[in-house]
Amino acid sequence: MKFKDGKKGMRVKALTNSSMYEKGDILTISGFIYNSKFIFEEIGCNHQPCKFKPVEQFIYNDNFGKYKARVLIRVKEPTTGAKTVGIRYKNRNGKMANKFVNPLKLETPKKPDELEVGDKFRQKGKAEHEVIGVHYDEERESKIYVVRLLDGKIKGAVDLVFPETITEIVYE
Repeated sequence: MKFKDGKKGMRVKALTNSSMYEKGDILTISGFIYNSKFIFEEIGCNHQPCKFKPVEQFIYNDNFGKYKARVLIRVKEPTTGAKTVGIRYKNRNGKMANKFVNPLKLETPKKPDELEVGDKFRQKGKAEHEVIGVHYDEERESKIYVVRLLDGKIKGAVDLVFPETITEIVYE
């Protein structure tokens, strides 16, 4: 990856190991230093752009639901200038599908501290949770979610969850 391709808020994947991150870690660019290095939200510090590649993961929203999608190709129509994006996603039947869509139909994935009422997620275990309320904990200076467990031994139970304990956001 080249420095000029990086943008603030862009998510990138580490291609090498470092004392601050491991190969495969996904990091978010929060700033730049000396017009040659990235600073990351998660770890701070400055790092060479050549050690990262952009993560092209989005959420594809159609009439049937939201799906995790990966961008395969970006195309610009030569005559009209219209942009389309080729994506691959797992459809509601669980099969992989390829499709060309308008880039406006793609959303960036939410971060754990950006959830809203109705969103679903998983923590370390397999149980799925649904957000039924969002509050702010002034002592910890963090959001706190009121959630309902959707499966597991205590299905229907209500609990409080902090964003840092969320491991996966469910879109399907």
